[in-house]
Amino acid sequence: MEQGNRTDEVWVLGATGRTGRAVAARLAADGVPPVLVGRNRGRLERVGATLGLTHGPKAVVAGTPEAIAAEISRQRPAVVVNTLGDYARTALPIARACLPGGHYVDLAADVPAMLRLAALHPEAQGAGSTLVTGAGFGVLGTQAVVTMLGEGARRPAGSGSTPSPRWPSRPAVWGGARGQHRRRPHHRRTALRGWPAGASPARLRLVPPHAARRRDRDDRRRPVR
Repeated sequence: MEQGNRTDEVWVLGATGRTGRAVAARLAADGVPPVLVGRNRGRLERVGATLGLTHGPKAVVAGTPEAIAAEISRQRPAVVVNTLGDYARTALPIARACLPGGHYVDLAADVPAMLRLAALHPEAQGAGSTLVTGAGFGVLGTQAVVTMLGEGARRPAGSGSTPSPRWPSRPAVWGGARGQHRRRPHHRRTALRGWPAGASPARLRLVPPHAARRRDRDDRRRPVR
């Protein structure tokens, strides 16, 4: 499939949000003037004024994923960085608009969004486009890495660290309304809450919400030694 002519622009969607501002600032610092995309022109201009560019960055005003996709199809940027959130809804129309020849990056950390974008692989491959989902180090990436570290872990010689006997045998993706689980260490009284000194990642485990709340309550009642 022919890629067609594209600009060399890098668009940052959701540029007035915290993550969008950080991405735009990093691009500007690296000598890549970002195109700021958002719903409010005044806020986009205020963000642009903080980037230290000689000329104010270009701003694109669009209020919905469909409107943003239409602008991408019309103006044909080289790269689109999606920081809008709600990726299960926003990723597909925006990523499709980048085809052919454009490239797409988002920060999704939920399985449905990732699977939907992954389904575009054959289409993107044929169009000469790269689609990157789950960029950064979000919750899903963290859980997957820690789970892999815990798989088949052995007790190191001379170390008191042992893998949790309740460690999941595969990456834990827990869905539904009870799907937001917390990682807590075995040792609760530590200098750094949430990561005991000298402990390895293999000691972490996923704790259901009701158990996490109960432990928090117990921690508050227990005197510090």
